[in-house]
Order: sequence, then C-alpha cells, then structure tokens
Amino acid sequence: MRSPISKLVLALVVAVVPAVAQGVYPRRVGGTYGSGSKRNPGTLPEEPLATFRGVVEGAGPKLLVVKTDTDSVNFECSKKTTYQRDGNKVKATEVKNGDTVAVEAKHTIDGKVMAVNVILNPPPEKAAASAGAPQQ
Repeated sequence: MRSPISKLVLALVVAVVPAVAQGVYPRRVGGTYGSGSKRNPGTLPEEPLATFRGVVEGAGPKLLVVKTDTDSVNFECSKKTTYQRDGNKVKATEVKNGDTVAVEAKHTIDGKVMAVNVILNPPPEKAAASAGAPQQ
C-alpha cells in the first residue's frame, strides 16, 4: 500500500513530465526576461519619451537636477545620454547650473528617471508660442 505522500509525488510527476516534454516553461520575452527592451535593458519597453523643461540646478556625470515649473526632477544620466545645443552634439560637461534645458526621459525599472536627450537652450514650446499669438 502506498502512502499519501508517495501518491502525491506520483501525481505531480505524471502531471509535470508531459508539460516539460512539450516545452511548457517560462520563456524569454524580447531577448530578456521581461526586464526592458533589447537595446536598453534598464528601461521599460516601448515607453514614449516624456519631455521636461526647466533650469539646471545641478549637473554631474551621472546626475542632472532640473527645476521645472512644479518640482525638481533628478535625472539619471548614462553614456547613452545625448546632449545638444542648436542641433549640434555637445559634451555633458557643457551643462552648467542656470542653463535652460529640455530633457527627454524614460522611467527605469527601479522607478528612476533616465535622461535620454538633453537639449540646451531649447526653443519655446510650440503650443505655448501658438497660444499667445494673436489671431487674425
């Protein structure tokens, strides 16, 4: 006579072996285990970039602090972060306190905000410029 435990083990083996033989197991998604996109594994996949506008309060090689209209935002920077002024690439060291910037960013998996593009002295927002224009 078999014990209840041995019956349970036998039932599990009978249920699991066919599933494993058919290839039913956790699979990788998009080249990673759901931890982001293949090109940038630290960010959420397919997230559109958000744009933040403000004045630089602090700048360093891995962190950029920008004072927006409502709050200060800390941006993580990486070697993939690009910096531009008047459409030309510039070095991160050219970002100084007091500069007006537009930062295009994404959220990382751990909840931080990653700067993708930093635009120094950006043109005014189109919506704000057209809202103040007199109509004819």
